[in-house]
Amino acid sequence: MFVHAKATLNAKTDLLLIEAASSGGGQWGRPVVLRLVEFPKGMEYTNILNPHAKQVDFEFLDGRHKGPRSYFGRTKEYMLCKMENRARGSITVFE
Repeated sequence: MFVHAKATLNAKTDLLLIEAASSGGGQWGRPVVLRLVEFPKGMEYTNILNPHAKQVDFEFLDGRHKGPRSYFGRTKEYMLCKMENRARGSITVFE
């Protein structure tokens, strides 16, 4: 699991953009999933099965190609824009 970005929605809620390995078949060489997850502030996010975590958006992708012009890069930018709209600008991006 890799955290791409974190944003604070309000005093009680955080929003994370997470990349995790996916078990999706042989369609892609390295299947991953990008998830936009909302969860209570102060809790450690371990997986999507956490009952307090709310999945806002997700997309299954090929993890081999991560450049800015690839489908992965464009989807990541789309989700970062979605985070900016929900959090009203205050986003920390980890690279």
